[in-house]
Amino acid sequence: MKQTETDFVYLDATKIDKALLAKDFPNIYQFCDHYGYKLDQDLIPVRPAAHYSIGGIKTDIAGRTNVSGLFAIGECASNGLHGANRLASNSLLECLVVPELAYQAVLDANLTAESFDEFDYCSDYFVPVTHREKKAHQENLEQIRSVMSKNVGVERRQKSLQSTVKFLESLDLSKERMTAYLVAKSALQRKESRGVHFRLDSPRPAKALERSTILSKEAKTIRSAALKIPVST
Repeated sequence: MKQTETDFVYLDATKIDKALLAKDFPNIYQFCDHYGYKLDQDLIPVRPAAHYSIGGIKTDIAGRTNVSGLFAIGECASNGLHGANRLASNSLLECLVVPELAYQAVLDANLTAESFDEFDYCSDYFVPVTHREKKAHQENLEQIRSVMSKNVGVERRQKSLQSTVKFLESLDLSKERMTAYLVAKSALQRKESRGVHFRLDSPRPAKALERSTILSKEAKTIRSAALKIPVST
């Protein structure tokens, strides 16, 4: 797409039997049909899309986090079950295995509703917002999405990552802004290419960076021998 300056490329499934397409890919088949495309007859325009964050909240194999009583499973969790780069279909295994382990861990911990009476919620959890504040937040979110898609997407380079970090630092603090900032800052510090992190200016993996990037609020730094990034509280 970059080479041809186009907004999409084509997927050709015309050599696959129509009945097989409808049976094995019913959602995609119906989605394309709704927009006037026949999977067995037409070339289908496709383009990359943001899917999910690889990594996420650090947990053990049962979904436990470092916050007592807080569990995370699925696409928001980083449990090491599939190594550093989890692929889409691998989540099916997590759907079967991790919930059962998390369920058993909750039972073993004897957690009840009363266990969370003194739980500390985020400071803005119960704060109502005005229509103007909601609109401003949405505009802020669109700016974050735009700059992250452009500069912290498939291909990354130092100059664009630096400008992204600087831009994010200028925005009002929010959960989305902090998440984007930590991703961009971590990508800037990781001067190598590994998995889906591809730096045009550092296309090869670096032996010294063969570690996961783990962000900890308590430590206020990335826990890695080669990476040191301050984390806002």
